[in-house]
Amino acid sequence: MYLPTNQGFDHYLGIPYSHDQGVVTVPLFANDTIKQQPVSFPDLEKSYSNFATQFIIMSARRKQPFFLYYPSHHTHYPQFAGKGTTGKSRRGPFGDALMEFDSTVGNIIQALVDSGVHNNTFVFFTADNGPELLRMSRGGNAGLLKCGKDTTYEGGVREPAIAYWPRRIQAGSVKSSTTPDQDCHETAHLKYHDPPLLFDLETDPSENYNLATHPEYKAVLQLIQDVKTEFEGGMVFGEAQVGKGTDPALEPCCAPQCTPKPTCCSCS
Repeated sequence: MYLPTNQGFDHYLGIPYSHDQGVVTVPLFANDTIKQQPVSFPDLEKSYSNFATQFIIMSARRKQPFFLYYPSHHTHYPQFAGKGTTGKSRRGPFGDALMEFDSTVGNIIQALVDSGVHNNTFVFFTADNGPELLRMSRGGNAGLLKCGKDTTYEGGVREPAIAYWPRRIQAGSVKSSTTPDQDCHETAHLKYHDPPLLFDLETDPSENYNLATHPEYKAVLQLIQDVKTEFEGGMVFGEAQVGKGTDPALEPCCAPQCTPKPTCCSCS
C-alpha cells in the first residue's frame, strides 16, 4: 500500500527502501511487481537512467505535462557503480558512484533537450543530508564545514540546491537564505544543549566561533528560545514502530510461497 503507484504516481521503478538494511534480498519493483530479486546493483543506475529518459521522451511525444521524481541510491553507502565507471575516478568507490550519477543527470537533461521541452521544464537538484563521515572515504567530504550527517551543524544540514529552467531562471544566479532546505528545520529532531550555540555562517561557515556569549546577541537568543518553546508545545508523539520488531514473512518476495524467507526470494 505504500508503493508510489498507490500514492499518486503512474509509473515506478525502484527499491522500496534504503539498500543498506543488512543482509537482505533487496527487490527491484516495476510498479507493484517485483522485477528482480536480489537486485543487480552494478546494472541499477543504467536501468534507472533508461527508465527516466524514456518516460521524458514518451511524455513529450504525447504532449503530456509530466513530473519525474528521481531519488538515486548514489552515493549512499554501500557504494556501487556500473562497468563504465568502476575504477575510473580518483575517489574510489564513492567517486565512481558519483561519476555514474553525474552521467545520469546529464542523460536526463539531454533527454529534455532532445525532446524539445527543456525550455518548459523546471529541474531541481538537491540532497537530504551531508556526508556520512563515519564511513570515512566511502562517506563523502564536508570540506570546510563542521561535522556531517546526523548532526545539526552545517556539514550535516547544508546540501546542494540547484534550479535549472532556461529563460526563467538566470544562469549563474545565486540565492542566499537561512537554509537551502527549510523542511530540514521544520522536521528535525530537537536536542537540548547548554550553553546555546550561535554562529555567523556568512563569515564563519566552519562554525568555530560561538557568538552566544556576546551581549549584542542576547535578544536573538531569546527569540530563538521563544520559537523553540512554541514549536515544542504543538508536538504530539506517536507510537514507536521500531519496538514492534521484524517479521521476515512480511518482506517483499518474488516467490511468496517459498521458505525459508528471505533467503529463498530469488528471481530475475
